[in-house]
Amino acid sequence: MTQKRDQVVLLVVALILGLLVMRQLLVSPHLQKVSKIEEEQLLALEVARLIKANADLREEIQTLGETFSTYQKSLENRKEAEGEVQKNLQKYQVIAAESKVKGPGIEVDIEGPLSKEDFVDLINALKNIGAEAISVNGIRLTPFSYFGSSQGQVVLDKKRLDQPYRILAIGDSSLLAEALQRKGGVLDLIQAASKEVKVGVEKRETVVLEAAEGRR
Repeated sequence: MTQKRDQVVLLVVALILGLLVMRQLLVSPHLQKVSKIEEEQLLALEVARLIKANADLREEIQTLGETFSTYQKSLENRKEAEGEVQKNLQKYQVIAAESKVKGPGIEVDIEGPLSKEDFVDLINALKNIGAEAISVNGIRLTPFSYFGSSQGQVVLDKKRLDQPYRILAIGDSSLLAEALQRKGGVLDLIQAASKEVKVGVEKRETVVLEAAEGRR
């Protein structure tokens, strides 16, 4: 009797184990299927996240590139503006005779009596031709320079001018020389008014003019 009961117990246990094994066999594919789906979903989410991160990075790079281009252009414009300001400053310093200047030009040597009107006509002619800077007997002309007379002598900025007169002008040497020496030009008229006046014009490769006194 005991043996039979033991056999029954073993049979029941065997059946239970069989059912558990069968259930495991049925559940395992389902779990694998669920795990596979979740894995694919996670992978899809990761791919989507990477795509978005890549897009954000591209957008940030583009923004940084545009910002860099803006700053670079701004810097170039600033340098260009500074260069233009510096160029204009140098130009005005030359006009105001505040700086030493050198360049091609001409030398005009005159012997004989000249009136202040003759000097005014000659200097105005040089300026109209394009002279950038002028000196008379070493005196650099400024926008405020003026010719006058004192005791029969011509004065420039209160300084007496003695013969021979030496005028230096910076500019296009060929243009200045040709314009001054042309028939009917200012020098021709000055010489026609006085036979005592002798004029010589020489083109020079380099003319050096110091800053005006009091502006150095």
